Amino acid sequence: MGTKLKPGKFDCYANAADDEPMFVLLARDKHAPVLVWLWATLRELDGEDVPKVKEAYDCAQAMIDFQKANGRVTANAGDCLLAGIGALLPPESTDFLLVTLGPRKEDE
Repeated sequence: MGTKLKPGKFDCYANAADDEPMFVLLARDKHAPVLVWLWATLRELDGEDVPKVKEAYDCAQAMIDFQKANGRVTANAGDCLLAGIGALLPPESTDFLLVTLGPRKEDE
């Protein structure tokens, strides 16, 4: 796992092409641990290199630890995954989500 001061073995910034788009998640973002965990799970299912996947899972846990140590809220994984699934479905199929997540922006 890497930090700003100590890049990790799988440092995406160093490995990125000069013009390759990238997106960085910081531990202070309440959704970051869930998203990193989801990425690791999907890559594991794809047969990704085991040490790289383990580093991602370790990073997700370190993010949770950082959030707890700094009085930040960690997003509930179930709510995040439910919202992600709902975003992939057509609007008429997601009315059940209104009970859990509230109205969609386009419904306001």
